[in-house]
Amino acid sequence: MSESSQENPSPAVAASDDVSFVNFVRQVLDEKRATDVVWLDVRGITSIADDFMIATVTSSPQASAIVDACEKERKRRGLGRLGVEGQSGSTWVLLDYGDLIVHLFMPEQREYYALEHMWADAKRVESDKA
Repeated sequence: MSESSQENPSPAVAASDDVSFVNFVRQVLDEKRATDVVWLDVRGITSIADDFMIATVTSSPQASAIVDACEKERKRRGLGRLGVEGQSGSTWVLLDYGDLIVHLFMPEQREYYALEHMWADAKRVESDKA
């Protein structure tokens, strides 16, 4: 299933409140118990985003809970979203917030696609970047 939206062109990483949206997403991944979270700074490597957040989830309900929390906060902050791919039982969910792209994988797909290896030239970021 594919969903696109240009609700608000503001970048996802714009600071709002005390925590940037990208740090908020990182916190959600921790709170919702995603595993093997990798945050990549892809600036200078690609023009499609500044940051990738890659995480493993073990179930569709877990992925949905992460998507719901991110979307609720995005709307609260008035941030834009370019699209969502792969909801409803998918093994890979992609949230495209413009400057931030979030990848939620089931374990088999995470291993198969190995995005963090594909983007090995990217800088790995610790949680308190922004």
